[in-house]
Amino acid sequence: MARMTTSARIMRSLVLPVGALAIAGLTLSACGGSSDSGSSSSAAPASSSEPPAPNPNPEGDCSQEALNSAAANATGGSFGGVEEFTCDGGWAVVSGKMNDQYTNLLFQAQDGSWMPKEIQETCQAGGLPAKISEIACS
Repeated sequence: MARMTTSARIMRSLVLPVGALAIAGLTLSACGGSSDSGSSSSAAPASSSEPPAPNPNPEGDCSQEALNSAAANATGGSFGGVEEFTCDGGWAVVSGKMNDQYTNLLFQAQDGSWMPKEIQETCQAGGLPAKISEIACS
């Protein structure tokens, strides 16, 4: 039997643990494991990769319920409720009682929400659809 030199024994004692580590590393990578698996992701966040969903009705919801809500918000709740309303081209005019007087309110759709507009100023500026102008500006 041949005798091992000291350097051969040292090499043999290093090769076995290094070989075992290499096999363990291959096993982990084959199973998908790694020490930094949580540090990166190939999927981009939804907010940066997808554009925002378009408003389903950019000209505003022309329902009595939606216009009642817009009128209540615009008047601080003093509008008695929409009795009549007309919508056209992103504009709405509603009629109803406020402080015991019959009145009209004018709204323009902005990103699907009804925004109140000052009637006299808007009528003087022009550009309202004819159906809206007939009611709001007369």
